[in-house]
Amino acid sequence: MAPPQQGSGAGIVITTLQGEDLEFVIKFDFKISNNEAEYEALVISMRMAHEAGARHLLAYSDSQLVVKQVEGAYEAKEESMIQYLQQTDLKTKFHHFQIIQIPREENAKADSLSKLASSIEDCRTRHITIHYLPDTRTPQAVQPIFTGEDWRTPIIKWIEEGLLPENQWEAARLKARATRLMMQEHILYKKSYTHPLLRCFSIEEGIHILQEIHSGCRGAQQAQGFWLTKTSGQRFTTVAHPQANGQVEVTNRILVQGIKRKLKLVGENWAEELTSVLWAYRTTPRGSIGESPFSLVYDTEAIIPAELRIPSHRVMNFSEKCNENLLRENLDLIEELREKAFLRMQRYKNIMINSYNKRVKSRSFQVGDLVLRRADALKPVGKLDPTWEGPYKITGIIGKWAYELEDPEGRPLPRPWNIHNLKKYFA
Repeated sequence: MAPPQQGSGAGIVITTLQGEDLEFVIKFDFKISNNEAEYEALVISMRMAHEAGARHLLAYSDSQLVVKQVEGAYEAKEESMIQYLQQTDLKTKFHHFQIIQIPREENAKADSLSKLASSIEDCRTRHITIHYLPDTRTPQAVQPIFTGEDWRTPIIKWIEEGLLPENQWEAARLKARATRLMMQEHILYKKSYTHPLLRCFSIEEGIHILQEIHSGCRGAQQAQGFWLTKTSGQRFTTVAHPQANGQVEVTNRILVQGIKRKLKLVGENWAEELTSVLWAYRTTPRGSIGESPFSLVYDTEAIIPAELRIPSHRVMNFSEKCNENLLRENLDLIEELREKAFLRMQRYKNIMINSYNKRVKSRSFQVGDLVLRRADALKPVGKLDPTWEGPYKITGIIGKWAYELEDPEGRPLPRPWNIHNLKKYFA
């Protein structure tokens, strides 16, 4: 509630439990003081809340006098104040009623409605429509600058002016090429089925982007030939084992390879390049899942430095006001993205398994089968010693490829054996 700043009027804002604001403007057709206007707004809001079926009411006012009189801390001495205070007995019809004094700056919405009421000449009911106008001005920093002609010039002339080369073969080729190209705000873009519009660059812009890719924070190829001449006997300060061929942990292997390629330039300061290597790894899509680790966390792709130097379509159309809401929506939908990545990874693994199984003969044993065990599975054997020993009887299956065995005397072997060390025994 707010009294009028000039003239006669008041503003009321009623907030429902669902968070919806109901705004009302009151125009007084009689002389009234600020405190009387506060009382009028309080009494009217109490009546409106009661008629709407409210059982709990929490009222806010920036008038200390009204709040203290309603609470009983101050005594009403003037006749008009006594009459208004009696009207607030309507609070007994609520299960719970409380009035709180707030600073004037926290009552800005009701104050603005009060000013609107003071400026209205007549008292008829009206509806005021508020139009929101977004900023449609194009930033000067992204205005395209063309220096001479390049490969884009014939395409732009065809799209904007309808001009074709004189050679019929070149004209037909240009038409076919332009089917997936479009102009937007005088910038040439290529349409994509799975990505936003892809901006077409000039030769100079392309050189800059390639330098950023191969020499910037995402680049790690400048020293790849250096390590081809080195053996696996190098010593590293981090826990990495080239002798194991990097198969223990794929992520660790990729990061170590990225650091190695930068050693020629940075030398002993390789630790300072770890951040750029990690950034490149996190923003590069994985072939097995089709997504980058960054997108699986935030459901959006990171903006690389090259896009800031030469703005891409999404950078040019960035809206700071909508960005936060869209990021929150992406977080709500990220589970679907992760499910798709998981299914893609499973399909990728199945393709690898099927490809491997084409060259491998599948084997399996059942409980009760007799098998032979490799003689060199526990200790080396001589050239003239038998390579298989047994037979053993399978007494249990553990997992998919491991089996429990017992010797011919019925004594169980101390541990399970992998199928790689077993073969069928034919009596």
